[in-house]
Amino acid sequence: MELLDEAREVIVNAHEQADAWVPPELAAAVDRLGKDADRLRAADELVNTYLARL
Repeated sequence: MELLDEAREVIVNAHEQADAWVPPELAAAVDRLGKDADRLRAADELVNTYLARL
């Protein structure tokens, strides 16, 4: 039981001291998603304008 308690303590301590890891590509991916969303909104506006003229 003592070994299990030691293992639990090591795991908990490691978890408390861990830094969150964020991949370096995340910022670029978020930027790209924003640009893609803008393009989709623009395409939606064009389609809606086209359909309104029919």
